Amino acid sequence: MKKSISVLLFMITLFTNAKANSTSDTVFIYYDAARNKYVLKGNELEYIPVNKKESSSGMYSGGTYDSKGLNKVEREKMESLFNAALADRIAQTDKNIKPNSAVEISIDSRKVSFILKAKSTINTSINNYLKQLIQN
Repeated sequence: MKKSISVLLFMITLFTNAKANSTSDTVFIYYDAARNKYVLKGNELEYIPVNKKESSSGMYSGGTYDSKGLNKVEREKMESLFNAALADRIAQTDKNIKPNSAVEISIDSRKVSFILKAKSTINTSINNYLKQLIQN
């Protein structure tokens, strides 16, 4: 119950202060099922792959680091997907197991993190859009 209230308060603060804060004040981090990391800060998207030493099998590599500049439409869509994930309590779980994904949203010194169920629609949408942005 306390977690629900704190998430709700964070969301209210997030949406209330959205216009006051610039996009560079908010950092969105997404960890996919393999724990490759995507960081959205300002108009930049970074892909930080897992290397073989960090993988659970010791054999998986997420590939090569990449960084892309996003245009306004791409940034807004990505931010909208993260906010939808934050609001979608049904898509969230307490189980940090593969193939679930993890999300962190930070504004200034405030931070909220949560786990998304692997098969949830919002998780699939975020994952697919991030991969699309990095590959283009």
